[in-house]
Amino acid sequence: MDQNTMSGARSMKGTLPCLVAILAVSLGGTAIAQTEGVYRAGAERIAASDDIRRLSQEIAAAACLADAGVDTATHMATLTNAIGEYDALFAALSEGDATRGIDQPEEDRKMNVALSRVQTLWDNYKPAIDARINGTADPSGLDYISRQNLNVMHSGKYLVSEVINRYSVPPALLSTDAFTLDIVARQRSLAFQIAKEACGVITGNTVLGKQARLAKASQRFDVSLNALINGFPGAGVVPAPTAAIRDGLTAVQGDWNRVQTMIDQIGGPGDVQVASDIHDRMSSIATAFDALVPLYVEESKAGIN
Repeated sequence: MDQNTMSGARSMKGTLPCLVAILAVSLGGTAIAQTEGVYRAGAERIAASDDIRRLSQEIAAAACLADAGVDTATHMATLTNAIGEYDALFAALSEGDATRGIDQPEEDRKMNVALSRVQTLWDNYKPAIDARINGTADPSGLDYISRQNLNVMHSGKYLVSEVINRYSVPPALLSTDAFTLDIVARQRSLAFQIAKEACGVITGNTVLGKQARLAKASQRFDVSLNALINGFPGAGVVPAPTAAIRDGLTAVQGDWNRVQTMIDQIGGPGDVQVASDIHDRMSSIATAFDALVPLYVEESKAGIN
């Protein structure tokens, strides 16, 4: 990658406008997070919605590497598992799932409309994944995933915004806690987006991956990670609230610094093994955030009597 491009992108992170733009999410609207004393699992719903956003990028990254012939069986298994996970997440958000901490079905009309919009995109995306798993895809199969993965990701972003609008009401869920939790969970989708964009650039799939999007996703991940560690009140992000969370974020930062060096060296099509290495490292980082998300969920409930 062009050094000036990456250096310029990183230099932006010291400015308030850039941080706010990178971290921002709509927190407007009104909501009722509790109904007749029943906690409505706002934090858990944010985490589940962010998982839907993550899956859009995890699927695309796995499809890219499978198409390149890299550890095909493993990445095909990822696609299979992703379908089951998405369906379970959607069912939890719609009907409730006590194992995910969502005890109540969704009863709000606006939220159910938002869920329906996300489901419509998924219903069109899923057959392309199924076709690849079953070996029945025509040559445009990956192209459909390449073209649509960002739309599915943005539908997840929209869903998260609606959940925050609906459920971030004190004392059940403070807006700062909701926003911070979203940033934490979003790091997983950014991790897989970085892996996907890198794979697309390296394999020459210019629809799936672009240098500019890779730089932007990397910058967003970096700025968000620093904000999570140190806090950024002007953008609504609280600093790491516990020693365990800070230690986890600091460990991620060390791993991320090593991946950044690899990303800096991407200048176009090249050795697909580099794409595989970046994917594996970013997948490990996403797993680390999987462990941090429940800690933030619990911290968000500190004000509930």
